[in-house]
Amino acid sequence: MNISILLSELRATVTAASKDYVGSITLATKICKSLGLYDRQKVHVRNLRTGHELWTYVICADAPIPVSTHVPSQPLPSTQPIVCLNGAAAHYVEVGDPICVSAFAYVPQACCPLPVTRLDLIHTRHALQRTTIPATAQVEMAVGKVHRPRITHTQLTDTTPPTVAIDQAWAEDAGLVDGQEVHFVNVNSGRRDIVALHLLKPGCKECQVWLPRQHGDSERSHQVGDVVILMGYTLTPHPSTSTHASIPQMRICFPFEQPE
Repeated sequence: MNISILLSELRATVTAASKDYVGSITLATKICKSLGLYDRQKVHVRNLRTGHELWTYVICADAPIPVSTHVPSQPLPSTQPIVCLNGAAAHYVEVGDPICVSAFAYVPQACCPLPVTRLDLIHTRHALQRTTIPATAQVEMAVGKVHRPRITHTQLTDTTPPTVAIDQAWAEDAGLVDGQEVHFVNVNSGRRDIVALHLLKPGCKECQVWLPRQHGDSERSHQVGDVVILMGYTLTPHPSTSTHASIPQMRICFPFEQPE
């Protein structure tokens, strides 16, 4: 039996937060190497100041990040590598906030417990030696994305679980299927939901949202016209135990605009 277990953990200060950049968390390459993190790997992020938490995926990069619209809440360490929350995730942080980034893997229960690799850039700069990853370990990787359609219809219901329905052609371009669990992220409000995906007639260019009635009073509710992102993840062999060819490529559908 496989269970989900913590493999690595980062504590660091947010160095940038860009609402206009594509959703994810950008981490400096040397951070990713220290913690054994890979591009598109799913991670859990918690803001240690506010308690807000979310799931997103990693971009390993040292390239300049778009200028933040936030004012630092405290002076930043001049030598800290890039830690940038992007897209809707930027609603949940301010530059200078301390955060914790956790990465998990599914491993056979017989292999547990495993040592956790920890890197603390807030108090120390010490990383524990990485453990040997079991050959059968699996991680969740981002593999399908419908990028920035707008909500065309919302409905509150007493009976339907949280559901999003989109143009079937969009889903097929992103490699998403009917009934799949997707992360539904509102770029305008920052709201994040995990919902079942349903498909509408190809070519309809619709994005419809059904939510339990109590969700309608939420400060971060979805509204017609809001820009959203739908993200699908899948379990793959841990990149350290597999070839690059065995990791599915990311498929992205741009319903209305292709970024330059």
